[in-house]
Amino acid sequence: MSPRAFTEQEKEIIRGKLIDAAEAFLSTTGIRKTTVEDLAKEAGISKGAFYLFYRSKELLFMDALEREQTSIHNTLLKSMSQSHSPRDAFVHFAYEMYREYAAKPWLLALEEDYALLWRRVSSERIQQHIDLDNAATQRFKDILGDKITVSPELMSAVMRMLFMGILHRKEIGEEWADEAFSLMLDALADRIFKEET
Repeated sequence: MSPRAFTEQEKEIIRGKLIDAAEAFLSTTGIRKTTVEDLAKEAGISKGAFYLFYRSKELLFMDALEREQTSIHNTLLKSMSQSHSPRDAFVHFAYEMYREYAAKPWLLALEEDYALLWRRVSSERIQQHIDLDNAATQRFKDILGDKITVSPELMSAVMRMLFMGILHRKEIGEEWADEAFSLMLDALADRIFKEET
């Protein structure tokens, strides 16, 4: 028996439930140990119906991670203080984003799952993720004006490198991770912002 057809409204609701389920499983069992059956059951659909929405669980987990990332970006962009210099606003934004990510235990536990996720999704899907990062960085650059000396794409790539460190806090040394991030962020800010005259 094939899965029944869903209305557009049902599809939207189910897609939201699937992403909610993926976020919940990220914080409990992780990507590797979560099955398509687990995700489908949590969303109230059959395993067969799952594949009407996603070709793989990894693609669903990418959407869940990106929803969380977008939520954090939007919150921080809205709260950026106009009283900061552009450089200080950037440092504040990036450090607060780092604190938001570091405060999520499921994200810190993703080290092995994250590598698996990147191996199992297509290069096109990875590029979509990079494009999402670049768009967020462009929004940030638009707020700060012409004070940034590097392209949004380069700034986005550097930010991804910095944030990958969250997944490796143990190797960095947990007692030094926050201070190391702060030092690298300050050095980056000094490099990418034009001096104020």
